[in-house]
Amino acid sequence: MNDFGKMFKVSLFGESHNICAGIVIDGCPEGIKLNEQLLIPDLSRRKSGIAGTTLRNENDIPEIISGVYNGFTTGAPITLIFRNQNINSADYTQFNYLPRPGHADFVALKK
Repeated sequence: MNDFGKMFKVSLFGESHNICAGIVIDGCPEGIKLNEQLLIPDLSRRKSGIAGTTLRNENDIPEIISGVYNGFTTGAPITLIFRNQNINSADYTQFNYLPRPGHADFVALKK
């Protein structure tokens, strides 16, 4: 898991070749309007087919599974997941020893 921040902490988890990827946002106050539909415009900017994006075709449909009730944040950590449907782990075997461009694979391998 990758963590960023102290008072407002964002943690990323999962892989594109597994069941899902997601995010946990901790430190968000209660009472902020939030639902999946509010996230769609920003998520659409990373859709495949645009220069610099993945060739994989995923729906990128967010599922809020905690921290939101009746469309408003509760003050508890917010967890969103994105289920992967285009999973083919064999597509990644070459990257066991060959770093992917634009990723932190080389650093992770050395670490």
